[in-house]
Amino acid sequence: MADQRLIPPGIRDQNIEALNELIDRLGNLDLTSLLIYIIDHVHESALPHLAWQFHIEGWELAKTVEDKRNLIKRAIELHKYKGTLYGIKIACALAGSKVLRVRTPEVKTHLSLSLTDEERQKFYELFPELRITKFAWSGKRFAPYTKQFLNAKLYTYDNLAIERYGHRAYLVKNKTFTPLVSYVRKYVQKEKAAETEVEIRIPHKAEGTFIKAFVSKYLANQNAKERLYTISIPTVYTDHEPITYTETITPSTEPISSKYEILQEKGQAHPKITFISYLTGHTTDLDAEKRIWKRYKLYDPDVLPQRRYAFTFLDEKPIKIPAYYAEILLDVKARILPRFFYKFPIDMPKRELHDSIMLINDFKSVRDKVLLDTKTKRLPTADGTVTAGKNILIGEVINV
Repeated sequence: MADQRLIPPGIRDQNIEALNELIDRLGNLDLTSLLIYIIDHVHESALPHLAWQFHIEGWELAKTVEDKRNLIKRAIELHKYKGTLYGIKIACALAGSKVLRVRTPEVKTHLSLSLTDEERQKFYELFPELRITKFAWSGKRFAPYTKQFLNAKLYTYDNLAIERYGHRAYLVKNKTFTPLVSYVRKYVQKEKAAETEVEIRIPHKAEGTFIKAFVSKYLANQNAKERLYTISIPTVYTDHEPITYTETITPSTEPISSKYEILQEKGQAHPKITFISYLTGHTTDLDAEKRIWKRYKLYDPDVLPQRRYAFTFLDEKPIKIPAYYAEILLDVKARILPRFFYKFPIDMPKRELHDSIMLINDFKSVRDKVLLDTKTKRLPTADGTVTAGKNILIGEVINV
């Protein structure tokens, strides 16, 4: 039986602190090298299960047990580099290709693709009161040669058509078209205070420079500063202050978000011969309306366009492209099979390219099938399933 007279050690005891530091070091040890070392002593019957855990490709091609153990060791080592650029380069090297350049796009705004006709019609069926009409502001006619040629009627090449064409959304209420977005201007009466400054001067008698002089010439004592006073008079008045705000109505109880999207195709100037080819301009039939796409789109929450959520628009916040969306330039070597003295090469096999794409998809994230008997604390990564803090049963297969 322990002696009850012994005093327990204090929390700040040096021995206790040293023991806690050793415990922390044990938790931070890298067991990868130990795991690779244990593979040499694993029974042969357990090797296929380890190969399945680490997604080893070409397991069937390994002939000897030693080759299978080496494949598992290599897979464990490569598993550390998944989700990194180095891991992608190793994957391409294994597939027979080479990474020349990797560029991560900058954070910027992208226009998403338009909804299809079926998706747009599906949305219109939900809101029968909705009407979308075209509109166009009048352009300016420009005739620089009217002084020389009175009959010349020409338009400029850049007639700002992209700013003049568009669509407007209305709701039909009691046979009246009501715009979805309207700008309201109201005046509010407010009392304001002002100050009026008035200067007052006390008169003074001019004094001559000489005693009892008949003519007043120069003042002997100029005390004008003492005779001037400034009086501030407060005044309260009523002013009308304008207030401008935007009102948005919805065709039903569901909220609707809208945004313009502008797409422009490059036009082509058509020559119009006038007065022996001295002047060129647009033809009468302008194709600006066919080249300008300015859509007023109303989104259905069930329809998610690409690269965009249902209610994320350009005027609210920028659309950010995550870092794992990158452009990879690969150098894939392939043999050109000659035919007719290298003039007409036949179709080349793209096996190296397909293998590279398959391995890049496998190495772009740390997602893998792993058998765990504890709860995982792996950090959530893009393109992976978050299971941090979840209790996992012994022998359960999860995706991380």
